[in-house]
Amino acid sequence: MYRLKSKNGVFGLRYSTLEQAEEAKQHYIREHTKDKSFLVERQYRESGMKLLQSECEDIAAAFMQADISIIKG
Repeated sequence: MYRLKSKNGVFGLRYSTLEQAEEAKQHYIREHTKDKSFLVERQYRESGMKLLQSECEDIAAAFMQADISIIKG
């Protein structure tokens, strides 16, 4: 059984295969990219930089890709 894990803990369903867990991870990232992109935009704006929305979404997706891992258990 596989689960998704981030710095905030384990979340999501239990998946029988690694492929199902990877698919769930990609789905989660697609669904939450826009929400996280606003946080990225705010961070960069506070630093005096301005980014396009698509750039913020790319950065947010990369952050989530690195943050979320698949664990066995």
